[in-house]
Amino acid sequence: MFHQKLNRDFYLQDAFEVTKKLLGAYLCTCIDGKITVGKIVETEAYIGGIDKASHSYKGKRTKRTEIQFGIGGHAYIFLVYGMYSQFCVVTGPENISDVVLVRALEPIEGLELMQARRKPQKKK
Repeated sequence: MFHQKLNRDFYLQDAFEVTKKLLGAYLCTCIDGKITVGKIVETEAYIGGIDKASHSYKGKRTKRTEIQFGIGGHAYIFLVYGMYSQFCVVTGPENISDVVLVRALEPIEGLELMQARRKPQKKK
């Protein structure tokens, strides 16, 4: 069902192009033989050098941000507020530091497994 893997050239494009083209694509995992699939329904571009919301704003290079300066196609996962993991992909050529945040997925396969991987939510 989901056979086409995006190649490196896809991620070497401008971050804004990757942001648009990832919409409708599928993010798949196979961990310990268990498969999950989510349709990407929301994305956001972060233009490293000029975007104040980017971790690499003004070319800031740290151990945490170094992956952003690599060649497009690498995953950049970070923790927000010590609680939430967020998933980005690096775009463009080396030393640019642009990323695309995958903000939301529509679960397609393995919903129960996705829920089990998340921290338990407090009931209101």
